[in-house]
Amino acid sequence: MLAREHNNPGDLSWPIHGYDGPGEAVTVRNDQGSHYASFPSIEDGVRALHCRIATYISRGYDTIHKMNRVYAADHHWSQNVSRWSHIPADEILDAGNERQIVALTFGIVQAETGDAASFGLHPYPAPSFYPTGA
Repeated sequence: MLAREHNNPGDLSWPIHGYDGPGEAVTVRNDQGSHYASFPSIEDGVRALHCRIATYISRGYDTIHKMNRVYAADHHWSQNVSRWSHIPADEILDAGNERQIVALTFGIVQAETGDAASFGLHPYPAPSFYPTGA
C-alpha cells in the first residue's frame, strides 16, 4: 500500500502548508503524480495530516462536508469520514479540540487507506501519539 510505504496515512500530496517537519515529495504512479508526500515515520505523517486539517479549517473548510471539496474527489468521502470518526458531516470542526481532531484523523485515515489500525491509529487512543499544534 502506497500510504504505508511512505508513512503517509492521510494520503497527502506535497507540500503541506504549515508543516516544517521531515518529509519530501516522491514520484509515484497515482493520481497525485510527483507530489505524493513521503515521511520518515508514521508520526511525521500524522503531524503533517494535522497541519493539513488545521489549514483547511482555518480556510473555512470547517466541517467534514466542506473539507470533502478540497480533500477528496469522491463525494462519498465525507459520509465515510463522518461514519468512522463519529463526527456529523456538518458539525463545525475546531483545530484546538484534541478529541475531535483525533477522531477526525482516524476517520480520514480509514477513508484514505481502509485500514487505520495498521498505522496504529484508533478512534480514541492515548493522545500522545496524535501531536497537536504542529
